Amino acid sequence: MKKSLIFIGLVGIISISIGLYLSFSNTQHSDEHSDLTDESPDYPINEQGQTYGKAPYSEGPVKEPDLIMAEGEDGVIGYVRAIDLDNNNSTPNQSIEDQKEIEREGYRSIPLFEYDGKTVVGEFRIYPSGTGLIQ
Repeated sequence: MKKSLIFIGLVGIISISIGLYLSFSNTQHSDEHSDLTDESPDYPINEQGQTYGKAPYSEGPVKEPDLIMAEGEDGVIGYVRAIDLDNNNSTPNQSIEDQKEIEREGYRSIPLFEYDGKTVVGEFRIYPSGTGLIQ
């Protein structure tokens, strides 16, 4: 009887220890994951209230700054408005027409700004998809 109680006590202590370990381990991993997905990058903010900086590669539009660092024509470094990079077309037909226009012209040009979001320092070109040109 005494051996049974000792055995049950040991099993209980081991079970509690394993449960605490797994609980801590899962909490730690979920905290690490939330750091990657919930927190926005700490971008600087200009006088216009716009965030600016390099765009993350896999975070998605929620994590993008308002002004994204880019290299324009002639190697000029500046910032493009994230909204200018997106086609804000309300219909698929508008998107198709925009793509055809880019193909006809060879590119779509958008302004390249200083970090202030006002001073234009150059031009950034968006080329048709499938051309292999990345600017």
